[in-house]
Order: sequence, then structure tokens, then C-alpha cells
Amino acid sequence: MKNIVFVGFPCAGKTTAGRILAAQQHLSFVDLDDAIEEHYHITIPQLIQKYGEFAFRRCEQSRLRELLSQHNLVIATGGGAPCFEDAMQRINENATSIYLKISEETLVGRLKSPYRERPLAPQNDEEALRRYVHETLSQRAPFYEQAHITITENQLGDKESMVDLFAKLHIY
Repeated sequence: MKNIVFVGFPCAGKTTAGRILAAQQHLSFVDLDDAIEEHYHITIPQLIQKYGEFAFRRCEQSRLRELLSQHNLVIATGGGAPCFEDAMQRINENATSIYLKISEETLVGRLKSPYRERPLAPQNDEEALRRYVHETLSQRAPFYEQAHITITENQLGDKESMVDLFAKLHIY
């Protein structure tokens, strides 16, 4: 069985949806950010602060290639992962890709939560955060939109709705 890869903006719900689908299908779930932290023994914010975003992206692409070479995984990528090198093409060649398309307003609300540490997003300035989401999503959307399946915010709903939705999509 091919892998299933969730793509979308940070805080779109990729990890939550991925865990639900993996449990439903009895597959292994991998969050790409967690895989990076485990492999390199450093948190994403520390990696970016110490070595810069370029080094982080190289680590991210390396781990993504390794995961895509495996089978029967549900993978939640980081928000930028599909947008660098030829990642989206590789994802589509080695997996069924699912884009979680969430509105800018919802993303801003989720990103401004004090419990979410996002090293590349502005903190404590809602207007700057709105600009960041708008500009970054505009740049990344063409990559996300290459996914095999797009699921909108309205389709996701709660956990039970996601289980039903994934069953109807026959993505496995």
C-alpha cells in the first residue's frame, strides 16, 4: 500500500487528521516535524535558531525522502515541506496526497494560540500574523493544490466526521 501524506498550512489539522486516518486503517503515523526532532536530537525552533531556515529545510527534505521510501505510513508534513525542492512531486509519486484547505481566518485564530510555538510565524502581533498567513499561504497554495485530494474546512468537522469522510473517500 502506498503512503498517505497530509499537506497544508501550519495548524491546518494535518497531525490530527493523520492520526485519525492511521488509527482507522491500522497504519503507522509519522509527524514529519517529530521525525526531524527525533532524528537530529534538536527541536525545530532550536534547529532554525541555531542553523537557520535553509538548514532546517535540508533536514526536512532528507527525512521526507526517507519516509516516502517506506510503505503503509500516514505522514503529516510541516507546512512548508511540500514547497521546497521537488517535494510535492515526490509526495505525489510515492503517496496519496491530501491537502487540508483551511481559511486564512481560521489559521490566524489557531496560530495566535499561546500554546503553539511556530518559529517562522510572527508572535504577539495579530496584524503581522494576518499578513504572514495571507502572504505565505498565497506562495504555498500552488504546491498544496497539486495534492490528489483536497478536503476543505467545512468537510472536516469533528473526529467522527473525519472518520466518516475518510471512509467515503476510499483513499486507502
